[in-house]
Formats: sequence, C-alpha cells, structure tokens
Amino acid sequence: MIKPIGTATDAALREAMKRLLAGCPVKTDGRLTVANLAAEAGYSRATVYRAPNILRAFEAATKTRDRHSQTNAVKATEALKTKIAALQSHEREELRELRTTAHVMAQHIQALTLVITERDRQIAALHDELSRTGERKVVALGRGAGI
Repeated sequence: MIKPIGTATDAALREAMKRLLAGCPVKTDGRLTVANLAAEAGYSRATVYRAPNILRAFEAATKTRDRHSQTNAVKATEALKTKIAALQSHEREELRELRTTAHVMAQHIQALTLVITERDRQIAALHDELSRTGERKVVALGRGAGI
C-alpha cells in the first residue's frame, strides 16, 4: 500500500507545479518533467508518484501546454511563411524597378556619349581650321542635341 502524502507536501507540490507551468521556476531549469516538479517542490520523485492526483493534473497540464505550443508553432510558421512571401514579392518588385532605372541610365549614358563625340568632332574641326588658316577668330558653337 502506498503511503499518502501530507497536506504540506501536497501544497508544496501544487505550488511547484504552478511555478513550472507559469514558466517561473525557482530551483530547476523549468522543463516540465516529473523530476523537475519534485526538485521544485523539494521532494523526491517517489514522493510525487505517491500523489497521483497531482501527477495526473501535472501531466494533463503538460499535454495541454504541448498542444498549445504546437498550435502556436504552426501559427508562427504560417505567419513567417506569409511574411517571407510578402518580402519576396517586394524584392521582385524592387528588382524590376532597379532594372528599369538601370536601363534608363544606360540610355542617358549613350545619349551623353553621342553628345560628347559630336563636341569632340567639332573641337577637332576647329583645331584643324585654326591650324590651316592660322588666323585667330571666335566661332560660336551651336547647341548640340540634348544640351
């Protein structure tokens, strides 16, 4: 026959169970195990096993907490997947915008290169004319395309 526990032991085990389930352990690492319940209460595991009502309540609370933890983990995973999809969509949109900007900039560079080439041609022509005639005269440069 199993010797029943006393009221002080019962109270200590219930208090230890409350602390563990609340995530506020005092004497253990907080894992929800029978060994931690016993240590938190300051008794042996054998003593916990002599309190079947407390043991059943602890195991039921642990299972409920595990189910809630799993449910919360699934919800958190789904939320993260949604956030990842939104970030990937934003990244694709930003990449499209950057590609468009790069294309526009390349067009601007090409247009400026043509303007510079035309200016270089005009300067070379003026140098040639100056070296041929030897006279110094001021020639107004016409406005080129894009300037």
